[in-house]
Amino acid sequence: MYRLLPRPTLRGVEERKHRRSTLERKRALLEATVEQVGESGYASVTHRAVTARAGLPTTSIGYFFASIDDLTHEAMRTFVAEEFERLDALSAFLENTSASPDEVIAAFAASSEARGNESLALLEAYLRAARDPASRVLVEEYLRAADAVTQGAAALAGAEIDPPTARGVVALINGFTVLDSALPDAADIATKKRALRTMLIGALFEQGHEDAARALRTQPDQAT
Repeated sequence: MYRLLPRPTLRGVEERKHRRSTLERKRALLEATVEQVGESGYASVTHRAVTARAGLPTTSIGYFFASIDDLTHEAMRTFVAEEFERLDALSAFLENTSASPDEVIAAFAASSEARGNESLALLEAYLRAARDPASRVLVEEYLRAADAVTQGAAALAGAEIDPPTARGVVALINGFTVLDSALPDAADIATKKRALRTMLIGALFEQGHEDAARALRTQPDQAT
């Protein structure tokens, strides 16, 4: 009688598989945390809630993170980094397509659309920063990136806006995201475009670009 010997394996291949699986588990925890924050707020982030959502054992968090606070912080930092990528993609799209002023306005109006738990997670990050000064770094990083994209997009539309004006545009967009999250059936792209157009026209007039402002004011609104 004999036994089949275990099939020889390449150690490097097995290690890579293990590493990949480890990264996937960590990613699942981070994504589950962001979803949990978006759905029920920071206070709801517990070992049991996150691991149940991720489909992992409750001991998984301790393998990757020193505490639930460390998990939450890294999850939100990862989320904000992905928001940076989304903003970069918007900026690249506008630049590569030689967008007209109205197309720039339409793109920014569309960017304010509520995206479920993702948008709610960002709103929760704002609320946490309001209550906890130590949490403000993430929000500050996000806003700086959003300001830069806004200034670049405005330049494509023919308006060299200053940082305070860019922050105003970001605040307007975030405000619409809040409204869309609270009242999704009331979302109106035409209202968003009109508000952004008015702000841009005002910025152009203020900076002395009266011809560009008048041209934008008389340009037909393409929103439907």
